[in-house]
Amino acid sequence: MKWLLLLLTFAIWTQALAQEPQPISGINMKKNSKWPSQSNGKVVIDVSWENGNASNREERQWVKEAIETSWEKYANIDFIGWGNATTSSRGIRIIIDDSGWPHTKGLGTQLDGMPSGMLLTFKFLGQFRCVRFSKEDCIKFIAVHEFGHALGLAHEQNRLDCLCNEKPQGGDGDFYVTPCDLESVMNYCNPKWTNHGKLSQLDIEGIQKIYGRSGSTSTTVDLDEIKLIPCTNGAIGKLRDIRNLVNNTPAFKIGVFTEETRSVPQKVIDGLASNITIRFFHPDDEAKANDIKKILTAKGFKAGTISIENMLPRMTKTYPNYIEIWSKDTLVSNSSFVLDEIRLVPADSTKIDSVKLIKAIITSSNAFQVNTYSQEDKSVTQKAVGQLPNIVTVRYFHPDDETKAREIKKLLEANGFDARLISVENMISRMSKTYPNYIEIWQK
Repeated sequence: MKWLLLLLTFAIWTQALAQEPQPISGINMKKNSKWPSQSNGKVVIDVSWENGNASNREERQWVKEAIETSWEKYANIDFIGWGNATTSSRGIRIIIDDSGWPHTKGLGTQLDGMPSGMLLTFKFLGQFRCVRFSKEDCIKFIAVHEFGHALGLAHEQNRLDCLCNEKPQGGDGDFYVTPCDLESVMNYCNPKWTNHGKLSQLDIEGIQKIYGRSGSTSTTVDLDEIKLIPCTNGAIGKLRDIRNLVNNTPAFKIGVFTEETRSVPQKVIDGLASNITIRFFHPDDEAKANDIKKILTAKGFKAGTISIENMLPRMTKTYPNYIEIWSKDTLVSNSSFVLDEIRLVPADSTKIDSVKLIKAIITSSNAFQVNTYSQEDKSVTQKAVGQLPNIVTVRYFHPDDETKAREIKKLLEANGFDARLISVENMISRMSKTYPNYIEIWQK
């Protein structure tokens, strides 16, 4: 019975990891809602009106102008047509309902050809009212928000990592494209209603990551997801190195990286052909897998340690735009110190430039490999500031990270910071558990 259970467990594990990839999780962008691009890389989306007429010509022009100066301006997208819809019209079909509540019936390509897929109001005769702004402003602000849905974006406040009191609204996405953005046109918690129709910096970065920059050509390799699967604890660092190499390559546009956290059975590890195995699950992705291998070999990985594996014969169905990278090797890095995250904590808004300078110093150093930088955007209480031992405080939360914290101090001193104004603080005694490979840098 014991051996039967072991075999059953192994079979289930193998099916979950090697045969049927798990969907990515998170909120922001709806997976598979991205509109397809043409051969030149441009995304072209038809727009039509279900009930456009001479009486609403001016309002319809305001909508078009709002989209041209927002999504279309920054992303490699053309919204075309803008005429009256027919029964066979594709793309985004808009109904004008002056007593209705603006909304879309889905996200992204879910709207393709859907009658009345988007509802806009021009006279605000129903419960949805235009207050504090001109009619033109209200129409434009709403249009930018609703076209964000039409491009596949869910409400930002729906995200689990957004500290927002607004209730989730509408459908959720499947993965994060950018950090939670209070200033997003898609966030109900934005103190500026729909950010007054202006894309935030993260809106711009996010839509460009999905659809490319305006005017860019089709030299990118598109993947919805790359899943990293470390076979040993020592392989985690190497896979994160690989993630950074691929993510920093302009030719690649990756929707999301995910990481397997479950232990890999030894029998599965023994079945891998090389130290690094790149698996593809759709015929169109073989070339993409080979492109990843080319990037790695160009960056110093030995070609003989990397294998490409076709998983199609093992699949019950194909999974386009999805790649797995397995590693059973340990980290080999030119960097002496590896950190998962450095969190920058400015005591107030006047210290933001100072923490950005600290980040730039660490980033430019070959001694450190930092996978993520984050920055505290909430106000720091005066009590917390008063407990800081110095102007710059480098805090560590695991015994192994004391050396890294002191090396950061040395690095700042070497770049002109006064040694007397920098302290290293051990936070372990204050914590209920330790946090390895994590550093906080406070500036007051």
